[in-house]
Amino acid sequence: MTHPQEQLLRSFYAAIDAKDWALATAALTPDCRWHILANDVVEAASVVGPASVADWFQSALGAVQTEQTIEQIAYEGADGVAVFTTATVTTANGPSRSRSRSRSRWIDVFRFSGDLINEHVSVQVS
Repeated sequence: MTHPQEQLLRSFYAAIDAKDWALATAALTPDCRWHILANDVVEAASVVGPASVADWFQSALGAVQTEQTIEQIAYEGADGVAVFTTATVTTANGPSRSRSRSRSRWIDVFRFSGDLINEHVSVQVS
C-alpha cells in the first residue's frame, strides 16, 4: 500500500530536478523551515517560508543539473518521513564549460503538517 505522502514526495523531487521551483514550493506550508547541512554541493543554509526556499533553490541549485533517485522512503508516524536518495550532480566548470559529475547519498528528513511539508533537514552521507 502506498503512503499518502509518497506521491507528493516523488513529485517534489522531480520538480527540483526539473528546476520547477514553483511546483516544488507548492508542497510547503507558509511557515515551513528548510535546513541544509554543509556538503559537497552547497553551503549550510536555513530559511523560512516557500519564497525563501525558492530563492535558495535558485541560488544553490540553479546552475547545476541534479538527478535524484529515491532509494527508500521510511515513515515515522503520521508526520515524519525520511527519504534516502542517490544524487548525481553535473556542473559546468571554467571558461571551457567542461562538465563534471559527482554522485552522493543523502538522507532528507521531512515533517508534515497535514498534507504539506512543514520542516526539512538534509544531510549528505557519502
